[in-house]
Amino acid sequence: MIAVRSSLLLNLLHVFAVAILLTWPAADAFNAYGCSSIDKSSHSTNGGRSGGCSSTTGTTALHAIKAGDKLPWVDVHWGFNPPTILALPEYVARRNVIIVGVPGAFTSNAQVSTYLANSNQLKQLGVDEVIVTAVNDGAVMGVWQHKVNTAGTIVTFFADPHGHLRDECGTAADNVDWERRLGLLGRSKPFVMYVEGCVVKYFAVADSDEDGTTHAEAMMGIIERIRSEEMQFAQ
Repeated sequence: MIAVRSSLLLNLLHVFAVAILLTWPAADAFNAYGCSSIDKSSHSTNGGRSGGCSSTTGTTALHAIKAGDKLPWVDVHWGFNPPTILALPEYVARRNVIIVGVPGAFTSNAQVSTYLANSNQLKQLGVDEVIVTAVNDGAVMGVWQHKVNTAGTIVTFFADPHGHLRDECGTAADNVDWERRLGLLGRSKPFVMYVEGCVVKYFAVADSDEDGTTHAEAMMGIIERIRSEEMQFAQ
């Protein structure tokens, strides 16, 4: 009975998210959630693979990301009817970006809240954007971003609906009993990735989003350490 109720609740949430996004023109919805800085004309909207910073071999095997690797060539989604599809390396380009993987939309705000609270400090450290992603569809992620209110921050939300980023990072979550009851199948463990110009500088995975390893405070220390090491190497 609990599983049935949980499944029904998730279905109703998805219908609600779709209903909201269907009432807005795509461009207006993009701007309403703080994504107006995205130049959609320069990115793929059909899942194309031309150009970019890196590529994959097409295998579905799990890969462990490590410092020095190129950012995986995967697509992320935003919005609905139809979703805007962005090739992640093309979108990141030469910028400094933190990518935060969460178990799912609306499941917890432990990781996300730290990045919202420290948005200005991260910007001062040279971070251009914090991308929050989960194995959900673009409609649900858009409504979640609206609910947590990212206006005035450098935080944006994108969907990894097919789990391609999760697979490339090797962060597939174990489907324990409570996750099954909530319908959280095929989700990702919490992770964080710091990227400079499509090159991964740091990557970490946690067992829980309460683990401070993937929180903003830890990342600020990591970025400061990277900067210090780069300065010492340059001397």
